[in-house]
Amino acid sequence: MAVNIQNNQNSPATPRLLKALREKDSEARRIAAETLGRTADPRAVPGLLQALQDTDGQVRWAAAHSLGWLGDPQALPGLLGALYDPDSEVRLVAIMSLGWIADVRAVSGLLRALIDDDRAVRGAATNVLSELGAAAVPYLLDALRSEDRTVRRAATNALGQMGRPAISSLLATLRDPDYDVRRGAATALAEIGESAIPGLTAALDTDEAPTRQIITNTLGEIGEAAIPQLLAILHDREPGVRQSAVNALESIGESAVPGLIEMVSVPEADVRLAAVQTLRKIGGEHTLPGLLIALQDEDANTRMEAVIALGPVAGPEHLPYLIEALKEDDETVRHEIIKVMKQMGDTVVPGLLDVLLGNDHALRVPAAYALGVIGNATAVLGLLKAMRDDDWMVRWAAARALGEIGDATAVPGLLKTLHDIDSGVRMEAARALGAIGEPAVSGLLQAVSNSDENVCWAASVGLAEINKTAMPMLLEALEQADPELRLATSRALRRIKETRIVTTLPEELNSEIHMMARATAGD
Repeated sequence: MAVNIQNNQNSPATPRLLKALREKDSEARRIAAETLGRTADPRAVPGLLQALQDTDGQVRWAAAHSLGWLGDPQALPGLLGALYDPDSEVRLVAIMSLGWIADVRAVSGLLRALIDDDRAVRGAATNVLSELGAAAVPYLLDALRSEDRTVRRAATNALGQMGRPAISSLLATLRDPDYDVRRGAATALAEIGESAIPGLTAALDTDEAPTRQIITNTLGEIGEAAIPQLLAILHDREPGVRQSAVNALESIGESAVPGLIEMVSVPEADVRLAAVQTLRKIGGEHTLPGLLIALQDEDANTRMEAVIALGPVAGPEHLPYLIEALKEDDETVRHEIIKVMKQMGDTVVPGLLDVLLGNDHALRVPAAYALGVIGNATAVLGLLKAMRDDDWMVRWAAARALGEIGDATAVPGLLKTLHDIDSGVRMEAARALGAIGEPAVSGLLQAVSNSDENVCWAASVGLAEINKTAMPMLLEALEQADPELRLATSRALRRIKETRIVTTLPEELNSEIHMMARATAGD
């Protein structure tokens, strides 16, 4: 801190010390310059200013330091000139002395020091400018327009360190047409931190979406203290601004989750979607309450986001929520729910079987479908029970699931289903048997000779589904001695040809089937 020379008497030692500044011995000159700063005598200033031109760097350093200590504004021109001194230590102490004098007229020189080659000099200039307060703000704002990136960065740092005195000017600068200027002002406001939030919040009341977006980004850089404002910005009418709020809240992380969970229940669909998207990006078990609420949202996009977000965090205890969500009308969302169930592993199978065999009609079909996608053979017994359901859609879904699982233990039950009264169920059972493959061939051959035309046709479809696997067995069966087996086989071949499903067979097999079908046409 500088002394106030106006309140001090002339020191009797001053004339002697001033004379010593002209000594040939540099050490004597240095001691004299250093001592003059402690005299608090205004008569020392002219001699010290002259000492700033001394050939010895230590003398110049002592002179600059003493001028700052004396605190006389008359020293400003000399100290500003010292900012060009070849010795970085002299430049550094000159900046410190300008800070002690605290005269706004030093700002222009300090701005030049912001691009000094020496890091310590640049840092000191930044600190002094910030300490000068509101008087330095216009100069610093002008420095934001500098073509020199280093100057812009240093001015931004100075404004950020200045704090409250700079806030109003920085807020006004957020509307500057120059992006670099706006960005510098925003960065400075972010460095000011929590005390800038009220002004930033008020500045959001503008029709200019780019300005609102910059403010949103700035609030995000401030962090946790700005969470309420960022949550409110999720209501912004501009998608880009809302996305900036989402990104900011994601960066803040777990601290933002309670507020986001509250936003999941607001009336605006866009806000709910943005909140769920943010919870998804943040991730973690602490987001589960909001995601489970969002599963019931009226908007399909929001439900989809919730389901996807649940994938990495949902456990067996959340299965009831997922099962209830299977009532979903949107097929894409329903498929995503089943994917999540599959990720959860075999633990979900008992719960799905309970639903499949339960009383909630709306859930039995999607439960069967989910069991098929999961593909666990432990579900076969339950699915076979579902094949006796009164609802043809449940039977159809169970048959399809058994085909997807592909377990041979389902063959007897699926063969019985070829007699189902519903043609769709019969066809799905036939396809399931075809998917199971070779273990189903023998039963399907017998079913082909059934007197019921519907059963015969369905069995033929099943054999056609087996395709290359079944064909060699059928051709071999034509050579057997059992006339009934040969007849059933020939009928199967004719049926297969009629289903047009064998087009994927090799050409030679297709031709052979065609000839056999003609040969048995009179059976």
